[in-house]
Amino acid sequence: MACLVPNGNVRMEVIGLDTRQPAAAELEQMGRLVRQAMEEGAVGLSSGLDYIPSRYAETEELIALCKEIAPFDGVYVTHMRRYDPAGVVDSMEEVIRIGREAAVPVHISHFNSQAGLVLPRLDQSRADGIDVTYDLYCYLAGSSILAMVTLPPTVQEGGIDATLARLQVPAVRDQLRDWFKAPRIPLDTIRLSYVAAEAYRRYEGYRLPDAIEVSGQEPADFICDLLIASGMAAACVAAHRQRSEDDVRGLMRHPAMMAGSDGIFTGTRPHPRGCGCFARYLGHHVREARTWTLEEAVQRLAAHAARRFGLKDRGLLREGMAADVVVFDATRIADQSTYEDGRRLAVGMTDVIVNGELVLHEGKRTAALPGRPLRR
Repeated sequence: MACLVPNGNVRMEVIGLDTRQPAAAELEQMGRLVRQAMEEGAVGLSSGLDYIPSRYAETEELIALCKEIAPFDGVYVTHMRRYDPAGVVDSMEEVIRIGREAAVPVHISHFNSQAGLVLPRLDQSRADGIDVTYDLYCYLAGSSILAMVTLPPTVQEGGIDATLARLQVPAVRDQLRDWFKAPRIPLDTIRLSYVAAEAYRRYEGYRLPDAIEVSGQEPADFICDLLIASGMAAACVAAHRQRSEDDVRGLMRHPAMMAGSDGIFTGTRPHPRGCGCFARYLGHHVREARTWTLEEAVQRLAAHAARRFGLKDRGLLREGMAADVVVFDATRIADQSTYEDGRRLAVGMTDVIVNGELVLHEGKRTAALPGRPLRR
């Protein structure tokens, strides 16, 4: 396991959950924290610009912090502000500007967009000397925090306690009733995957409109009551309607792409990518869709990530490299997880060796724990 320095945590350490920009002295303090983490072995800086509190960070803050990782050959990794067709190109422009002005490589997390829209701009930036790459999971749905997907950002300002207090105010409920008439993400695309509150756990696996109908409540009341009961600890899977399998394949074939699962494992109905993503790449996309050759798949699932994050002794089978070996049956490996049952394990994986020790042998877990933190 290798670690990035989260911009959101650095922000919280210095200015809490304030929506404002840091003062000069505060930004300097944030820079020191990033520099310290890089000295301790982090591989780069990350940001979740659609999530609190990174969403409050302006481009200049991110450039300043990325300048701290540049001397260490760190990588800036970002969940961009927007991925939808109307906002994705502007979001890419911000990433490209950060890479150019901070002189760092940049990496876009789960580049879920329309291939024909984003790849020409990506190619242009690479031709201009910006070292930009991205990862992808091979599914037409995402997974996130229920509050982030359903509530307006203003209701979430100040964090969990402040949000929970607002959700109990009648005037806020009234505003949310109007909000849910035209929500940011259509409710019929959202399926509940995890709910912390035992009283609401029976709704895991329900599409949100179906859960609301069963409850007999209005959308605003059901969602607010569920979030209050769960202390905001609720997650969901949301279908993508603005891209297709052709977009997935187009993005997979680009040389800047590497595989990533973005796995979230909480709840009884997690996204199938957690247990199925890499097996789907090796099975469906090699044998059936023929998006990649087997050799291309191995490169994109191992070597590309090791190179991107500066893990010098990982990602290849070669003398002198770490003995990290995955053994699978290329004719049989396949994902089994579905949106109805995201916990079904893949098949066809026989042995896994980490740092020279078997952790999976003939399909069974061993007692060995040879994994360790990897430093830049």
